[in-house]
Amino acid sequence: MVANALAGVLNYGFQIQAARRLGLVDFGVLSNWLANVTIMLMVASLSQMLANYFPMTKRRLTWCCIGIIAPSVCVAACLLLMSLNGTLTPQRNQLAAVFLGVAASWLGGQVQARLRFGLLGLALFVGAAVKFGTTFLAFPGQTELTSYYLAIPLGLAVAAVVLGGVILLRPADDHQLASVVEQPVARVASAAILAVATALLPQLDIINLRLTQTDAMIGQYSRVMLFAKGIFFSAATMLQVALPLHLLAQRARGEKPQSIREERSVWRAEMSVIGICAVVAAGVTSLGPWISIHFLGYPLADFQMWILLTCLIAAVQFGLLQEIQRNCAKLDWRGAILGLAGCVGIFGLNWGLGLNRVGDYLLLACIYYSVLLAVLLGRTFRLSRKSL
Repeated sequence: MVANALAGVLNYGFQIQAARRLGLVDFGVLSNWLANVTIMLMVASLSQMLANYFPMTKRRLTWCCIGIIAPSVCVAACLLLMSLNGTLTPQRNQLAAVFLGVAASWLGGQVQARLRFGLLGLALFVGAAVKFGTTFLAFPGQTELTSYYLAIPLGLAVAAVVLGGVILLRPADDHQLASVVEQPVARVASAAILAVATALLPQLDIINLRLTQTDAMIGQYSRVMLFAKGIFFSAATMLQVALPLHLLAQRARGEKPQSIREERSVWRAEMSVIGICAVVAAGVTSLGPWISIHFLGYPLADFQMWILLTCLIAAVQFGLLQEIQRNCAKLDWRGAILGLAGCVGIFGLNWGLGLNRVGDYLLLACIYYSVLLAVLLGRTFRLSRKSL
């Protein structure tokens, strides 16, 4: 958890560095590019989820590491050379990020399934440090955006090499893994839904807003969103730990009486995080303008309502992602699809109402997500009572 938190700080530093150094329009362009990359990295999220549901044996994982480390090093070297000679484009960066993201996420899911959270945290931390450090690089003749484009795939390449290298030095243990994988179709469906939800939920609002807003307005919204991203990704750190614990508890149902109590303990901890996020949102709303002018270098005094709404949305979106993950861990892919479809429904609602002002949209989104979370929690309580 500590390593994940430090990685989150560095990833947050990447956003802050971009907001401070780039102009409003360039920051809007970068935010749009990051949203596109995040959507494309759904494939990487799927890779990680599938690794949790279908862990490899020790021997196969060793060969897999060898097959991942060499290509990752080669791709990273090619990206650096292209950055120096001016042939690196945002599109090539996107493709490289997808390849490296799939590789790093597959290995990350394998160690996650084995509860090797220390190794997972180490890889996330080192990858985030490289990502943040890359923003300080300068490439003669290139735009200032080049280092930010390069930072994403380079951080993923280092994370993949760290994971593969440590696994080769200290082979993973198989004692936590199930000997028989049951319901393979439901597992694939659950992994796919969870991957889509993990990648899509944090980007839903910027995708919606960029349909009606200019790059400059998206840049202003992205500056405000820095506070909400800090809240969401700090809370989402817990989901990486919770997923394999939910899966283990689900495998142990009927065999170990304490498994249900353990599962509920994890769920209560997750629920408490939502409340903490809401409290933090209120504090950030009060301090946000002061922080922005003294530490970020731009004023946000006129955007306190945006800060409050985006932070509350982040807290509720964490709760929605948590509910989808719990359903996926139970292989209840129908319930997970219900939650994901409800989240995506914000697109239709926004289109139907035709909102053109950012503040109006954020208020709508906050209310909509909150009602949806209440509906999903009600469904969970009803199913829990039936199971008793």
